[in-house]
Amino acid sequence: SRPPGPTHPEQGATAKYCSEAHVTAGIRELLAQAAEKNQPWRTERVYMGETQLDRLQRRHRKCAQVAFDEYLCSLQTVEDADDVQPPNWAFGGDPPTLGKFFARWAMHLYLGIAHVPSRRFVFSYQTLAEWKWLPPGSSHCAGGAPRSPTDWIQPDVCSVRRAGPLRADLGHVLYDSKAGRQFLSRLRGNATGAWARGGNVMWFATDEGGSSHLGFWAAAQLLRRVLSSLGRCAHAAVNRILLEERSMWFNQVAKHRRQRAFTVAVHIRRGDSCQRWALPPGIGKEGEDDDSPKGRPCFSTQEYLRAARQLAEKAHERNRALTGHPIELLVVTDSPTVRAELLQVAVDQPVFAVRMLAVSRGSSGWGGAEEGVNLNKSGSAATEHFIENRLSAGLINRTAAFNSMLADLHFVSAADAFVGTAASWTSRLALLAIAGSSRVVPPYVLLDQPLRKLWFV
Repeated sequence: SRPPGPTHPEQGATAKYCSEAHVTAGIRELLAQAAEKNQPWRTERVYMGETQLDRLQRRHRKCAQVAFDEYLCSLQTVEDADDVQPPNWAFGGDPPTLGKFFARWAMHLYLGIAHVPSRRFVFSYQTLAEWKWLPPGSSHCAGGAPRSPTDWIQPDVCSVRRAGPLRADLGHVLYDSKAGRQFLSRLRGNATGAWARGGNVMWFATDEGGSSHLGFWAAAQLLRRVLSSLGRCAHAAVNRILLEERSMWFNQVAKHRRQRAFTVAVHIRRGDSCQRWALPPGIGKEGEDDDSPKGRPCFSTQEYLRAARQLAEKAHERNRALTGHPIELLVVTDSPTVRAELLQVAVDQPVFAVRMLAVSRGSSGWGGAEEGVNLNKSGSAATEHFIENRLSAGLINRTAAFNSMLADLHFVSAADAFVGTAASWTSRLALLAIAGSSRVVPPYVLLDQPLRKLWFV
């Protein structure tokens, strides 16, 4: 069955076919952007997105995506650390959080493509069975209790194939054409001949290749595959959560809305990561980035709303048809109080329409730290409450945390823009999920600091 999650308006459109020429054109457009010296998505906290693509360019991107998927799924597989160096230097061998686990998975796929010859990383059964975040066998699961780790996660991102009307057998363009070979060279971080100077080629791939627009695009496509690799239990749980929200939302707005509004995904993190209240850089005396010795910053709800309004105003300038429609906020948070705050905002500021998945969150849901517990704390006094330590202490409901994170990432993937924080891997995953679905780097605002490098916080 089809993986769950909302579909971007362009995704799955019944294009007549994809030719090799369409794929090549899409790759060349990505290469042209990667070659630009200025990469504002890396250096700016506020990025207003790519120039709006016309219909033909959108088709090119779709066809490049199809070819990339087919190339990935044609590769020889390797398990765990066999042959392809795992990204332990970025996330460790056993990532401490759910967000870092999914990020590490996407990065391992990225490194597999950068390897010569390219390979496709897959999990071994044993690795999944020993994963500390794996929901327990006692978890509720539609269709019967889970009997295997693969009831939650498919070890191979190509085990779930997306059916579609587009022409197949286009993956060869990535190695048969000059543009395709340039694409792979750019991903490998070899555009400047760096490999010839020696050093760790996997580092070049992540440091240089992952710092280009093309590297961002490829990482987003790989995360899209990761988020589709759900076993039957996860598939059923995520679908149920998403369908409940859609049913409630469309019942509310059907009589008012005739056109699609501008949607902004917003990730508001509080919980264990909130060590001080701050203002975004450049706003007031306290505007500092996340490298401040004062600890990890968190931001008021009003700062997220101000950023969402800024993105929407720019979108309305580009597309007048959006004017007059509310700004839809697709909210992801570890805070049970943020929901109440935003529902009040929707009453006080009708320009916003707030959407959230109906899942229990944070301390009252899956066992996260109480809000404010780490304010003004540092060192061991703060890390005691970090989610990885709460997991080790048996205080986390792994099933609830796993299902809610996957559902949230599918939920926000349909957004047009994003507001979050660069220091959070959940924020980075949400941004990549949007880019994977839309096939463009979307407009975004990061409240704490620029993204800088894709794979490193």
